[in-house]
Amino acid sequence: MISAVVTTVVAVGMLLVGGPPTPPPLVAPVPTTSAGPAATDGAIVGQFSNARGSVLSLQPGPGGTLTGTFRSAVGNVEAARRFPVVGVVNGDVVGFVVDFGAAGSVGSWSGQLRGDELVCLWHLSRDVTDADEAMGLWSSVLTGSDAFVRCPACAP
Repeated sequence: MISAVVTTVVAVGMLLVGGPPTPPPLVAPVPTTSAGPAATDGAIVGQFSNARGSVLSLQPGPGGTLTGTFRSAVGNVEAARRFPVVGVVNGDVVGFVVDFGAAGSVGSWSGQLRGDELVCLWHLSRDVTDADEAMGLWSSVLTGSDAFVRCPACAP
């Protein structure tokens, strides 16, 4: 009973003095230029490959955006098929998404360029049929890390 009274008094007191302090933002503000978010200097564009043989091709877009293709060497897709990539870049930090279409999955990568190596963490969300969601939804998201190395000779 005493703890409930103390909690109520503290809550009312916070309301009277303007509430609890506002926490700092979880994400740092994005620096801007006249063209929008800080754009790439060209470092995170071109061809990159990972240890499994997948190839990422990135081109700069307007206002710090990226477009490109992703050719996966693993999973339930044709190895020669190129999937569209969309993303954003801020200096040497990048985030991009790939829709794997008929495979029923979407992948996202977030990382930073270190020299000629793009070091990322990734999530792959894959469809679990409605009938299996009750017991299998927990298995719908995979996560891991990846490193893409600049590969100018790689076929996009």
